[in-house]
Parts: sequence; structure tokens; C-alpha cells
Amino acid sequence: MIFYRGSVIQIHDGDAIITEGQANTALYVVLSGELHVSLPDRMGRVTGISLAARRPGECVGEYSFLDHRPASASVRANQPTELFKITHQAFEGLLGAHSDVARQVYRNLLVALVDRLRASNAELDLFRI
Repeated sequence: MIFYRGSVIQIHDGDAIITEGQANTALYVVLSGELHVSLPDRMGRVTGISLAARRPGECVGEYSFLDHRPASASVRANQPTELFKITHQAFEGLLGAHSDVARQVYRNLLVALVDRLRASNAELDLFRI
């Protein structure tokens, strides 16, 4: 059902799909390839910061997609990558019409975000004495 509301796109190695600080109106799911999530060396940073890699089955763009704020990180392809892209408008239309689908999608997004938060907490725990 969701698949028919979005599109499959191909991006090349080095292509940016999300830029930190810019509006993002789509959610992306990696179908093949790999994406690199980072904080570039701008906006007052001394250097860029590598945050994560996203591989098949994982999504990007969910923060700004859900809260309608500018992107909190930049995302580029590490290699030729195939993505499923769904716009916010198509996503909201689908979920508004199908509450059972909405419940499952939001649950899955919540689990993914909690997993990322737990991983971040574990990384910060490395700094404990």
C-alpha cells in the first residue's frame, strides 16, 4: 500500500539527498547501496562529524519528516544507491485514510528512533570514568 504512494529513485556515489539546515519533505528507505549521515564542516564546526551509515531496510529523513523542521544532518550516497522515496503529502494522505497502517508505521518509526537513541547513549557511556 505505501509502495504505491512513493517512488523508487537511483542516486550516484556522492549525491546528496538531504542537506543539514534545509527543508526536507520526503522520507527515504534504503533498498540497496549505502548512505552516509554526517554533520558537515560548516555552521561553526571546526570539522565535519560522521554520524552513521544507513543500509538496506533503514530510513533517513525521519526527523525533519516528522517534526517539519530543517534537516538536522546531511545525507549522501557512499555508492550507487536505490531508495524508496515518499513525500510528506503522500505519506500523510495514506495514513489519514488508513489508521491501521498509520499505527504500524508510527510504531516502526518509534522503535527505530529508540534504537538509535539507545545506541547514542551507549556511545556516550564510553566517556564515563
